[in-house]
Amino acid sequence: MAKFTRSNISKLNERHFRLHDKEYTVYVEGDIDKSFWEKVFPVVEEWKPRIEVLKTTDGEILGGWKNLVSYLEEEIKKQNKIDFIIAIDGDYNEIIKHKPNYKNVVKTKKYAIENYLFCPNSINKYMKILSRETFDNVRYVKTKLEQFALIVKNLIILDCINEKNTLGIKVYDFNAEELSSFRKINNYVNELTLKYKSLIEQHRHILDNYNILDYIRWKIFIKKLNDIISEEINEAIKQENSQRKNNKIKLIRKIKADERLYFFCLQNCQSCIGCKDYEDLKIKAKAAFDSLKLVS
Repeated sequence: MAKFTRSNISKLNERHFRLHDKEYTVYVEGDIDKSFWEKVFPVVEEWKPRIEVLKTTDGEILGGWKNLVSYLEEEIKKQNKIDFIIAIDGDYNEIIKHKPNYKNVVKTKKYAIENYLFCPNSINKYMKILSRETFDNVRYVKTKLEQFALIVKNLIILDCINEKNTLGIKVYDFNAEELSSFRKINNYVNELTLKYKSLIEQHRHILDNYNILDYIRWKIFIKKLNDIISEEINEAIKQENSQRKNNKIKLIRKIKADERLYFFCLQNCQSCIGCKDYEDLKIKAKAAFDSLKLVS
């Protein structure tokens, strides 16, 4: 684990929870994570979560799970009261168990929060809204996502082993051109599969009993995902418009994924009913809150 420096961080109980506001602090890996985790953590007897990134007194942001866990371990070593929670991506922890367990640390079972946000139901809702309901086919979305998961399966296997054994392999070393089409992504995967054929074959069963979709590193493919969604929406709109003489629906423009895709899928994820994965996170969050012993 990388060396963590804590010299500029104020250690104040007021920083971790505010008695007068009945707020408890949850540290997350980055700003984009805040809105996701805010709805996961409970409001209990008027105690509510305050989701923050960890930063030094001079304003340096200390993101990433290693920094957060190192901060926690420094507090434990100093025998300070642990009165905060940490919420982090699990990455491949469910498979290789490479991250430490603490009562006040909540880890996703899936690779990252994007694997919750970009589920077939959420993306279908997003496409349905933007297409003015000319598109509504969750089965089609699920099939397409599963097909993409199969394309990158060997990357996931290799990356998982790379993480477990600290091999230093540049698994996701795509350039913009290689990410420009599914064909080129597939060619990249095939080249890397050939290069590390023996290693991948040796661990070909590591993803057995796991949903491959849960371990796609969407941050790398987010632009391509957004482009494909836009294309599918516009195709559905064009098909509808071909049957109209007037009041035709305007095609959508491409907008940055974090300005539209994240926003809509975040809302979809929070409003989805009966998602066992999301409910599991909420159970973990409640257990972490209970470990703080703020409620008698």
